[in-house]
Amino acid sequence: MLYNHIMKYRNFFSLKNKKEITWGVLLVIILAGSLYFVFEYQKQASSIGASRVWMEYAMNIVRDKKPTPPASANFYAYVSTVYYETLQETRNQDQANLSTGEIINFLYPDTASSTSKTLQSLNVKEVSFSEKTQEILSSYKLRIANDKELQKDLPVEPVGEEYWVGKNPLEPTAGKWRRWVVEGVNFTVPAPPVYNSPEYKAALLEVKNAMNINNTQAEAISFWGGAPGTEAPAGIWQNRLYTIVGKSSISDEKYAYAQMVLSQAIADSFLECWKVKYVYWTKRPSMGDPTIDLVWMANPGFPSYLSGHSTVSRTAAEVLSAMFPEYKEVWLRDAEEAKNSRLWAGIHFPYDNENGAELGRKVGQAVISNLKLTEIK
Repeated sequence: MLYNHIMKYRNFFSLKNKKEITWGVLLVIILAGSLYFVFEYQKQASSIGASRVWMEYAMNIVRDKKPTPPASANFYAYVSTVYYETLQETRNQDQANLSTGEIINFLYPDTASSTSKTLQSLNVKEVSFSEKTQEILSSYKLRIANDKELQKDLPVEPVGEEYWVGKNPLEPTAGKWRRWVVEGVNFTVPAPPVYNSPEYKAALLEVKNAMNINNTQAEAISFWGGAPGTEAPAGIWQNRLYTIVGKSSISDEKYAYAQMVLSQAIADSFLECWKVKYVYWTKRPSMGDPTIDLVWMANPGFPSYLSGHSTVSRTAAEVLSAMFPEYKEVWLRDAEEAKNSRLWAGIHFPYDNENGAELGRKVGQAVISNLKLTEIK
């Protein structure tokens, strides 16, 4: 009987059919691989979901509108906070998406058309705002209005050779804006060295020496640049979160929470840093020594002390290490590189960076304490 079965199907195993079988097997493998890729892609997309979509959209707005570093950080905080809080309170994805679009349009009314397209891409159903959603939106719109009122109270620029040289300093009132997490916390920062003191002159020389950089350092300057027209420093850190954590299996809700905490912490860190900047109004290194040639970056339009990027990067590293401790070495290494890139570029003194990083560490720890941050799994 076995012999008869073999003879019955002997033509099936002919050379011609063997080739067809081979191609068939290959097609099955390719099809299976494609289906697996699609499944994995959909799984990854669902694990990040709309929270990241809105952050990427917000970054495009920042690239186009070029808000100041504190303003861009606050913008990301509004976007991520409204999304997460609405999702938490209503447990309704459409409400979360619509309220996020609403707060973006409130801040940037001329983006309404592109915001509508983003909502369409997320297949959002048009629904009426719930009472809770309306409360969330009203509270943050009022907050935005209050901060805008503070922008009218411009400080008097000090006069003297030791002070920052420039016109229309950016966001001099940001230090007065409302904090997200560390409201009421008092942070102490040492005064910078006295202008033209031995310590000051030694720091100028250190800046000059540090600018003799290699290719790796040049790449770091470019990566952490955050100049107008980019996603800004706060956006760079959002991208670091997505690059390192975004491909994990955490849910959109958990990712949205991490995204919100990071954006709020960075915003608070910027506001604390800006508070210090407009106490001391210090010159940039090249303003004290015109022989310092700024090859890699131009001087930003605000005082030097403290370094904003050094401050917020250390804050980001602290809170990210609390939420994702398995990547702590990565976060701290990133913060160190971001800090050093400002010295290598010649736009900050060493003490701008070191004291900024220390303030950033304190802000980060205060955020961790106030929010009782724990590991996200």
